[in-house]
Amino acid sequence: MSKNQFHAGNKLNILGGDKENISTNVCFTGNAIALLNNYAATGTTIHLDDWDGYNELRSGSLYYIVTDIKNAAISV
Repeated sequence: MSKNQFHAGNKLNILGGDKENISTNVCFTGNAIALLNNYAATGTTIHLDDWDGYNELRSGSLYYIVTDIKNAAISV
């Protein structure tokens, strides 16, 4: 899998609440990346409410760092 597979904005549709997020401001850790294959393959929308993560300030820009999926969302 290319390390840039999930970097392009047209590959993933990411929602946080009811608001679409710019995917360049959302990063995924190794654990979360492993779970993204199904979303990338099917084009399923990623709802950040179903994932664990935190906000981080990087070079003056706010990013959301996704670390893992919540247990309740695994059946998606």
